Formats: sequence, C-alpha cells, structure tokens
Amino acid sequence: MTSQTFEPDDGVPGGWSHTDLARAIGLAVGKRVKPLPLPRGVLEWAAKADRWARKDKAKLTLDRVGYMCHPDWTVSDGARPPASLWEPQVETTLGLHATAAWYKEEGWL
Repeated sequence: MTSQTFEPDDGVPGGWSHTDLARAIGLAVGKRVKPLPLPRGVLEWAAKADRWARKDKAKLTLDRVGYMCHPDWTVSDGARPPASLWEPQVETTLGLHATAAWYKEEGWL
C-alpha cells in the first residue's frame, strides 16, 4: 500500500482556466457562452443577495463561491499518478458532450 496522494487530471498542460472550461461546457450543451470572470468579493455579494432574495432556496451560496474561487484547480507538480496506475480514458471535451447528452436524455437539460 502507498501513502501517496495522487491528483488525476486530463493531461492538459497547466489545466483548464475557468473561462475555457465554461466555454467547453457551453459548447457541450449547445450554447454559446460569454464567461464573465468576477472577483471573489462580487461573487460573495451576489451570494448574499441571492440568500436574501431566495432564502434557503438560494442557488449561489457562500460555500459555492469558496469552491469556485479555490486558488488551485490544477494538478500539483509530481502529484499526477503514474501512467501504469491511472490514465484518462476520455478526452475532456468528448466527456463533456457525452455527459450533456446523458443529462438531456434524463430530462435534466
């Protein structure tokens, strides 16, 4: 047994920016999106406003803002699992399209 922690990813050097990932998700669901990167303070203000307006049905919450604004969403140097242990099997954009298709089949989109 190993005590190592691995961080699997899709192999894109440097990872995906939020903007690029938002565009890829938009394409997968058949929408053209214009990502608007916002500072954490603006998102926190919006989350508080959503909580005020929708109470416990708020869609944007402070914990989601924290999740979205996490400073490191890419694999750390040396943390990628060895190829003999794990490799991505589906290219990311193809996986997003397949996921969107499944969501549509299930009536979620």
